[in-house]
Amino acid sequence: MITLRINGLEVQAEEGWTLLETAKFYGIDIPVICYEEGLSPWGGCRLCVVEIGEAERTKLVSSCTYLASEGLSVRTHS
Repeated sequence: MITLRINGLEVQAEEGWTLLETAKFYGIDIPVICYEEGLSPWGGCRLCVVEIGEAERTKLVSSCTYLASEGLSVRTHS
């Protein structure tokens, strides 16, 4: 299991889960347009963008394509 934080909440994800899948598992809503469960993620609409990182070292990534990783800090409403 991978441990990370989403909006300050410590969560765990299975190896290979995306940030979107992890958030959905914990009831954290991230809006999507181009994502459809069961299909390969594309990330083209960018509606599911979240901010990852700490302090001044942050970046925006599409949550439907970015894999959960140990110790990651994610913000969905920044």
